[in-house]
Amino acid sequence: QFQQVAWDDSVLASSRHSSTMGLNRTYRQLVEAAFAPRFWAAPNDRTVDGYTQIEANFSLFFGLALQLYQGTLISDETRFDDFVEGDLAALTPAERRGLDVFMGPGLCMDCHAGPDFTSAGAISHPELFPGVGEGVIERMAFLPSEPAIYDTGFYNLGVRPSSEDRGIGGQDPFGNPLSFTRQWLGFLKTGQRYPDAFTVDVTKFEEPDPRLGINPNLRQIRRAYGMDREVVDGAFKTPSLRNVELTGPYFHTGGASTLEQVVEFYNRGGNRRLSDDQGDTSGFWPNASNLHPAMVPLGLTAQEQADLVAFMKSLTDERVRLEEAPFDHPQLLIPHGHQPGAHHQLGSMAAEDQVEILPAVGQQGRAPLGLPPLQPFGAGLR
Repeated sequence: QFQQVAWDDSVLASSRHSSTMGLNRTYRQLVEAAFAPRFWAAPNDRTVDGYTQIEANFSLFFGLALQLYQGTLISDETRFDDFVEGDLAALTPAERRGLDVFMGPGLCMDCHAGPDFTSAGAISHPELFPGVGEGVIERMAFLPSEPAIYDTGFYNLGVRPSSEDRGIGGQDPFGNPLSFTRQWLGFLKTGQRYPDAFTVDVTKFEEPDPRLGINPNLRQIRRAYGMDREVVDGAFKTPSLRNVELTGPYFHTGGASTLEQVVEFYNRGGNRRLSDDQGDTSGFWPNASNLHPAMVPLGLTAQEQADLVAFMKSLTDERVRLEEAPFDHPQLLIPHGHQPGAHHQLGSMAAEDQVEILPAVGQQGRAPLGLPPLQPFGAGLR
């Protein structure tokens, strides 16, 4: 209602209100146009909490709409994309050297695989791309002769001690494991179905148990994997590296401000330290360590580190930097602390929000508004 919408917004232009503030349709009208009536057209009988069906299902509408909208934001027009499509001059010599480090001694491909530069992306799942990847769960050697099971694309890098930061090793508010791995192993041990809907094909594992044969049955799988070692504590999702120049600060803690600091982190083998049980701080009972095997000191030279940073910057889509379609957006009002000494008019002592305003940007991006391109974290106006 109180957000400005650019006249040439690539999604909302046809629904823009003539006053430039908000849209000419209500949320109800938008929901009814987008979703099947069975999700919103029930009579006005209210739930025990007093909500109508369309109100009670609003989180469903929001979640699906957000998912589908984000699926349109494909940043595939980078200089790297031009390079792999045959324009060898699209990358500088330093960036090409950085690509060699990325694919070789930097060990980056262990986690940032595929065209989306993350093992947690869709390309890693054989149910979407037959013949590619292991599925939502992988099994590979974490220590010599000791295979372990973990969620595809979720790794412990030793950013923080696992005892302080469980990551996907934690539970949801209902006591269910967050990780697919623990849900699946729990099913093998107890026969109780896990809450999330997914399938596991053990024949796709990188390290399958040799006793299973070609067509293992459930009894064989339970015997082979029912007590298998799993490494999910302290593990976090691998992000895409596309536009990584613009997505700082880095790691799930925000512990690195620049890409140079990120590369230094990997070059020293992460932040884990030896712990009292002769493992390291990535460990959590019963595992002495949950660290990804690629997290070792890399020994990269200063030039190799600089080249690797240069390569990662070639993964920026200029449409994202300039907020051009499809990356334009309405005006966004973001709570940003509070105004000193100001309180809400409700008479309480609650502070009055201070709002950071990102202006509405249309298909042509920031330039027509006289705004500079987006800058990396800490580089001034974003």
